[in-house]
Amino acid sequence: MTLPMESLKKEIHSLISRLESRPADVAAIEHQVLDYLRRLSADAESAAGPERLAGRFAELTRFWSEAIPWCSQLSRDIERLIIIHGDMVERNGD
Repeated sequence: MTLPMESLKKEIHSLISRLESRPADVAAIEHQVLDYLRRLSADAESAAGPERLAGRFAELTRFWSEAIPWCSQLSRDIERLIIIHGDMVERNGD
């Protein structure tokens, strides 16, 4: 069975890989999202639990709500990460 943090890391890496496989466009929103995801991924590698990622997820959530078209696939992908993280934090608080 995969541990929750490992599952979250896998989801982050999967989204990074999908975005990196697209043609590079420095001005594209995907490029900006990759910056957020790479920082989040680096922090997730050393985080003991999901609470330690709250600041990075707050940054990503703010960017997601302000800059990403809400009905896009990218929006759904990021929302999925946010939900997974939120569920993990909630479960750890029980």
